[in-house]
Amino acid sequence: MTIFVKKAHTFLKSASKAIAVISALKAAAPLLFTLCGMALLLAYPAAAMQSVTRGLALWFNAVLPALFPFFFLSLILSKSQTLRRVEGFLFPVTEKLFRLPPRVGVIFITALLSGYPVGAKLIETAVCAGDLTAEEGRRASAFCIVSGPLFLMGTVGLTMFQSLAAGRILLVAHLASALFIGVFTGRFSLGKKSKLNAAQEGNMRHRSPMKNAKTATRLAKTEPTPVYEATISMLTMGGTIALFTVFLDLAIQVGLLNFILFPLRLIFGENDLMRAAAVGVVEVTRGCVEVAAIGVFPLSVATACALLSFGGLSVLMQAKIFLSRAQIKIKTCILGKGMQAIVAFFIAYALSVLFL
Repeated sequence: MTIFVKKAHTFLKSASKAIAVISALKAAAPLLFTLCGMALLLAYPAAAMQSVTRGLALWFNAVLPALFPFFFLSLILSKSQTLRRVEGFLFPVTEKLFRLPPRVGVIFITALLSGYPVGAKLIETAVCAGDLTAEEGRRASAFCIVSGPLFLMGTVGLTMFQSLAAGRILLVAHLASALFIGVFTGRFSLGKKSKLNAAQEGNMRHRSPMKNAKTATRLAKTEPTPVYEATISMLTMGGTIALFTVFLDLAIQVGLLNFILFPLRLIFGENDLMRAAAVGVVEVTRGCVEVAAIGVFPLSVATACALLSFGGLSVLMQAKIFLSRAQIKIKTCILGKGMQAIVAFFIAYALSVLFL
């Protein structure tokens, strides 16, 4: 018995030391990341400048013209008093499917028509205006941050894959997987719930449309205009895209990406699709370009759909910026997007086998 107690004591002591080391590394991670990033920028200044230019060019030529009008109109729509009176028609659907207020249905439809990261911005706007609680916004972030049909069918399907059928498969699989996650989160919780009492939840959920309209009228006098909000949001997106482009290029140049993929290559061998998928996990647009360059076949279309449903670290960073303003943590969004990517992969693969 004494030997068992001593071994248990030794094990607990070792475990406590390991936890302390992990905590120290976690605390030092931002500093280490910053120092490594600055070292790479100083070591490869020309490559870094080219990467930033390429990232900003991608944002200016592809993202800004396609998304800015939708961003502006979606912000006007979210502040419309007429919309608040029409939300009652969505109540039976959102209550049964998602177990959330009708405003979430409006956010989902608007985000689906507009694309990344409009859903995150609309969730932030709704929570800050009092139309949703932080808990409802947290749950909505798992499935309301989606890509738009123009990007899925036009940019990825027609331009990258040069296949309208592939674009349609991407759209159907992306929409179906998002709806699946919405229904799933209505029955099972993802992540940690926000700390709100029952009175707060009840007051926010049962607030009448007319009261919401009056609140919106008061807030409209002090809130920024939709043009200003849309412009700032687009600039935030441009900075995020440029940032992830430069660090992705530097990671490739120093061999970090190959180092990360080395264990997978030992199992699956040399695989261009795997490398393209790794790039897409960081920056989704560039990843889809590399996946489409490999060819149009079920596995490539399914991989692209999974990347588009996950969004990539660049899109998740944009979502985090908006959600943090509403005091919503990104964890639920990451879990939801990860699950959506898996579901979308299998749906897209099955559809590709049948119709591609």
